[in-house]
Amino acid sequence: MQPTLKTYLLGVDQGSSATKGILLDPETGRILAKARARIATRRWQKGSSLFVEHNPEEILQSVQTVLKKLLRHAPRSAALRLGIASQRSSFLLIDPADGRALTPVISWQDTRGLGLVEKLKPHAPRVHRTTGLYLTPYYTLSKLLWLLEKSPSLKARAARGKVKLAFIPTYLAARLTKEGQFAADPTLAQRSLLINLRTAQWDSGLIDAFGLPKTLLPKILDTSANYGTISLNGYAIKISAMIGDQQAAYLALQAGRPGKRALMNLGTGGFLLLGAGAEPRRYPGLLTGIAWRRKGRSEYLAEGTVTSISGVLKWLEGLGILKTSDRFEMPRPQDFKRLPHVTGSFGGLASPFWRGDLKVRLDGLDHTTTREQILGAFLLGLGHLFWEILKPLKSARPKKIIVSGGLSKSRGLLEILANYLDAVLEPVEDADLSALGAALAAHSGPIKIPITLGMAVKPSAKYRKPLKAYRAKAEQTLREMLKARS
Repeated sequence: MQPTLKTYLLGVDQGSSATKGILLDPETGRILAKARARIATRRWQKGSSLFVEHNPEEILQSVQTVLKKLLRHAPRSAALRLGIASQRSSFLLIDPADGRALTPVISWQDTRGLGLVEKLKPHAPRVHRTTGLYLTPYYTLSKLLWLLEKSPSLKARAARGKVKLAFIPTYLAARLTKEGQFAADPTLAQRSLLINLRTAQWDSGLIDAFGLPKTLLPKILDTSANYGTISLNGYAIKISAMIGDQQAAYLALQAGRPGKRALMNLGTGGFLLLGAGAEPRRYPGLLTGIAWRRKGRSEYLAEGTVTSISGVLKWLEGLGILKTSDRFEMPRPQDFKRLPHVTGSFGGLASPFWRGDLKVRLDGLDHTTTREQILGAFLLGLGHLFWEILKPLKSARPKKIIVSGGLSKSRGLLEILANYLDAVLEPVEDADLSALGAALAAHSGPIKIPITLGMAVKPSAKYRKPLKAYRAKAEQTLREMLKARS
């Protein structure tokens, strides 16, 4: 009888700018190693649409690089389980014969399907009712239809069953495992706008409504399931989970800080997640998402989305408005009357308005406006986007929010957000929760994970009056924008 091998967990978070990974000992809850590999992004503007792509081979190589680095710290006798988290809504089309890419990876940030969304509007109520999500260009459907419309040969090939839709973990499993199966979990598949929220399976009515062949779609398995085995550097690595990156972060939070219901993630985009339990909760303008599915049962969450955060900061940096020496900080209470207002978001408005056609508007400039005031207005504008996300929650609105992601390290930004939202923000010391959550999803039992929170950032009473007036102006401008373009 062979001795039972000790299990170690690998977690990979394949993100918009990098692939990150961890090696975790589930018995102690200790992270034994971390690794990271950057990836490039190609973006360009064409008309009103933003095109954002990644190279599939580069993503594949980055994942292999991260795994190889982590394996240097794994015992040779270890049983290895891997969970893969990825940017949701990002996808590609692949050849089912060998798993190779037929298209670039189309990023979740990409809005090339904006024109098609307008044509598909009659389907919008049905999409929302069935999937819990909204018909927007950020999700896979409109971009998938765009690809098939622009390439008749690809469309004909898909009709013959010679093309598969792949989310990033689907592609990785197809390329790296000996089984080469085509599968995805419900948190990734939901972003296609083609699944049923209740059953967590493909919805035949939606598939037929959009004229798609059923053979195009991968099999949907539970979040924690057998997705195949990778042979790498003499190790057999069992892919035991796939999960969306935001859900992975929330899973890690629930493991390390049970009872903490609200998570804000600040990175390429911004996300606010609120646990809903075993029954979906619907709030006007917010997403009703599947948090994960295990043993045939789904957990749900409510979610709000901000389309761009780091992109705005890079844009401000490119214009010279944001300098490396700048420190984010709240304006003085007496300075609010002179501050400009920034309304909207790069990439269009997401929650709770879902208006990808709206651009960013800057009001209140005059000859006395300074660079610092413009920077401050953009940061307060970010606060207002989250403010609008919180409004539909009403009595369920959280007073304390855990904050993760790379930008959660900015104490000044957290001070601005805490005051604007009138909420206590608690930053996670290790800001990258998604790789940890991916590893946890790959494990069948409970694990005690020590998640350390930094010093809480609390709102100050001195800002309540000036911020009330500032928010009222922002709300008025937003109403004008929505009315003018309706």
